[in-house]
Amino acid sequence: AYLTTMGDDDVGGFKVVDVSQPRNPSEVGFLSLGICESDSCNNTLVVSGGFAYVNHFSSDALLHVLVIDVSDPTQPYQVGLIAGLGKVRAASSEGLLVYTITGDLVRVVDVSAPNTPVVLGSVIVDPGYEFSGDLVVSGDILYVTGTEGSELDPLGGYLWAFDFGDPSDPQLAGTVQVAENRGAFSLAHSGDYAYVVSKVWVDWGPFGGEWACSIHIVDIRNPYALSVVGSVDPDLSFGGPPASIATDGRSLLTAMEVFDVQDPSAPGGMGGLVGLSCPEVVRAGGHFYVPTQDGASGLLILDSDLCFPGTLFIDGFESGDLLAWSGEPAISWWPAEGNADDAIGTNHGTLHGGAGFTTGVVGQAFLLDGVDDYVSIPHDPSLDLGTGDFSVAFWLRTQAHFKPIVYKSACSSCLLYTSD
Repeated sequence: AYLTTMGDDDVGGFKVVDVSQPRNPSEVGFLSLGICESDSCNNTLVVSGGFAYVNHFSSDALLHVLVIDVSDPTQPYQVGLIAGLGKVRAASSEGLLVYTITGDLVRVVDVSAPNTPVVLGSVIVDPGYEFSGDLVVSGDILYVTGTEGSELDPLGGYLWAFDFGDPSDPQLAGTVQVAENRGAFSLAHSGDYAYVVSKVWVDWGPFGGEWACSIHIVDIRNPYALSVVGSVDPDLSFGGPPASIATDGRSLLTAMEVFDVQDPSAPGGMGGLVGLSCPEVVRAGGHFYVPTQDGASGLLILDSDLCFPGTLFIDGFESGDLLAWSGEPAISWWPAEGNADDAIGTNHGTLHGGAGFTTGVVGQAFLLDGVDDYVSIPHDPSLDLGTGDFSVAFWLRTQAHFKPIVYKSACSSCLLYTSD
């Protein structure tokens, strides 16, 4: 896991945290980012392909993106700089492209040579709209949220989808209005759906006011025909607009609230993270990661049932962002929560024989009899193993000798795990 921090001396920091044992996380690496020349520092962090991309205001008071090599987590170091291109908000799964946004201008940047990044193309989302700067990328499709009108006087909130298959000539794929008289801001993605937070300022006159926020779920299986399939109570108030949201397709976390999104057409509230003020939340590898800014500031780790298996308190941690990441970014994840769906991609599986489910280490697990039960996943280029390093991770409990656990064919690569 990776965090950006800001100390009392206005010196930014980049911390690497080992979360391989969620109940006992530990800091393993640190890099000083220097003095931040702004009241809003280190507010964006993306990690992909062995590099971290961190927004930072340097001595020239301009917003730059620092490129940090994290191949050795104990010794992160800066290798490049993307100067003056706006906030970095997303990266391709291969780690070769990053996406930045300034106002309504989105750029795609080739970072295959991180010390000499090159802008490949750009697109103006929609003139006359305000944009929160929240981007999500899935394959060649980039999703952007924005507001018609202004943040304090919104006419509507929207989600755009752009096809970056040809980075030099990105094209609008589709757009959908997610809310009326509200702006669209925070954005998350899991499987076939995108999750958008809309908000509107409710003025109480001399007594002040507050943000009233909603969650909208958008079917993105066809980016050229986006459709809203469900929303949470539009009068729901989070006590403040969330800086980010995260979901595993079952639960969705905002800054202080938890929602059940297992049925996209009927999401509902589940409660709150009592006593916490969490600017960012991120999901990865079956856990939610929550950096906090309250009293004993630090990193909270929640399991899929939203319990707290681990906490790491970090001295000098006053503000920051977080991205949980281990090795290469995960391409697919099958959590076995009542189905064989891919929770972070579109490589959905099918149960065969008498395959079922049982209690797992985290949530549910597949239950296979070792005779004719199995789960199949159709071939997809994203699952090709290639010739480089790769990882496959799973929990396994056996009661006897077993047949192959994971088998990959229908391409030039083959992956096979067997028992003696």
